[in-house]
Amino acid sequence: MRIRFGLALQALIIVLVFGAPAVAQDKPRYGGELIFVVPVEPPSYDGHRENTFGLVHPAAPHYNTLLRVDPTDRSGTKIVTDLAESKPDQPRRSTIRIDSKFRLPSRGS
Repeated sequence: MRIRFGLALQALIIVLVFGAPAVAQDKPRYGGELIFVVPVEPPSYDGHRENTFGLVHPAAPHYNTLLRVDPTDRSGTKIVTDLAESKPDQPRRSTIRIDSKFRLPSRGS
């Protein structure tokens, strides 16, 4: 009797958990702040010296790239230029020219 009751209770829980459709909002809310945990403290913030995974997320906002995914594109397939003058025609092999407005800081100043 107890075994049958336990099996029936387990079956009922499985049906309720997996059988019920997921409840979602009528209209999604955009924006907000994503808070995540990086479980290690990077030894330094030098991206060229460190090779730990703990540096990737904290230092990412401080580095520009030649090309990046458009943050306003919800599909994540549109590529925009960051430091490059134009997008490459052929994605596998192309020459990318750095934008003339980009300047490296001089060591003397």
